[in-house]
Amino acid sequence: MAERTVMTLNMGFPSRPRRNWLPCLYLLLWLVKPEPIDHVSKTLETNSSSSATMCRWNPPGPLRPRMSASCPPAVNTTTTTAPMTRRPSTPWTQTPYCVASVDKDNATSQRYCTFTSATFRAGRGLSFVGTPDAAAALADALLSEPWHSPFPSHVDVLADTNRSSTYAVVPMPGKGLGVVATRHIPAGEILMADYPLLIADVAAGHGELLRLAVERLPLPEMFFDLARSHGGGDAVEDVLNTNTFAVGVGDGDYMGLYPEIARINHACSPNSFSRFHPSDLTMDVGAMRDIMSGEEITISYIPLGLPSSHRAGQIRAWGFACTCALCSTPAENDLSDRYRERLGGLRGRLMHAHKELTAEEVHAIAEEMMEIVEVERISPQLGGYCETVAQVLLAKGDEKGALRYLRLSLDAWLLYGGEDHAHVPNIRSNLRDLEDRVLRSRGLKVRKECSHS
Repeated sequence: MAERTVMTLNMGFPSRPRRNWLPCLYLLLWLVKPEPIDHVSKTLETNSSSSATMCRWNPPGPLRPRMSASCPPAVNTTTTTAPMTRRPSTPWTQTPYCVASVDKDNATSQRYCTFTSATFRAGRGLSFVGTPDAAAALADALLSEPWHSPFPSHVDVLADTNRSSTYAVVPMPGKGLGVVATRHIPAGEILMADYPLLIADVAAGHGELLRLAVERLPLPEMFFDLARSHGGGDAVEDVLNTNTFAVGVGDGDYMGLYPEIARINHACSPNSFSRFHPSDLTMDVGAMRDIMSGEEITISYIPLGLPSSHRAGQIRAWGFACTCALCSTPAENDLSDRYRERLGGLRGRLMHAHKELTAEEVHAIAEEMMEIVEVERISPQLGGYCETVAQVLLAKGDEKGALRYLRLSLDAWLLYGGEDHAHVPNIRSNLRDLEDRVLRSRGLKVRKECSHS
């Protein structure tokens, strides 16, 4: 079959060797997809009668502190010099230290505290800076996850053994330290997993709390051994500005420090992707394509798919100028910008001008978008693009096409975001509803949910 030339004909781009791996990506998505939706138990919703008896430190699912206010305080935040008397159900091993943050514009105040667990991750420790309610919800996740089990989880095994078997941290010219593969890593393999050393609410904004959070760690040298890009000023803030990732914890915006993953350098066209798992606070790294032995492992510190003009400003916030292969090759960078701008324009057309399009035109736009994703190696964005296409096709009455792209969207979110990604429940629910609608339209029985004991 001849190669499609949609982009070359429509855009007049100069030729560039095609990275012909999209069929492999679809195969990878198919191989790793979970059990059919028929076998996924429906999420249980807590009704009003049961929520009155459920306290904040045991919410319905981790990090959801929106329960009855009739429960006693989940965390004693009284700041004293005496040793903390711990409830058996709290992971925090030291007395919280709290300060009040005043919002003069709204005449409100919020209490932020430093919480530390010296026993987390076999004595490596974890500090959390946030509100008492957030810490209580976080405690529920910490106490229920496998790091408290005598049997190592898959993440434990990875964290303890993958340096010697999969990668090595080595000096990199002009970059300080970096991570290189010590063997061939096939696309889709999770090559690194890590636990947080520190998680802090961005809204807290107290240097005093952050410094205390680091001082209370059992191994503060793990923190201070990390790179600093800004130089001078406060050492704690410099390390955090250089090495933290944005993580979604509950309803807030947080920064998380993952010391092993922080060793991986940035590239605007990386060979790997990172995933944060709110259910157990872990972060892992997977191979986006095959990685050869001796090749540097890279991830993107910023959203994928941005043109160079947008990338430069965001990268400067990390304290360095990008010298990756894409940014260091002007001709390649210019061509990439044109592809990425075209991709943004196509998605914008679907979102804002879809009423003027026929279903056939939507399919043509979708095919071109998929080709650009292939050429630019930004497959972690497939979930969002496919979801947009599905919504437009559904509005056009093309249920078969919408089903195809919703399934691709779910598979992509599961692969590149994980089962606990925020988008997965909605996509899965929408897909189930659409599948049921198609079954009804064909006069077939709607599937019943299966429950597992």
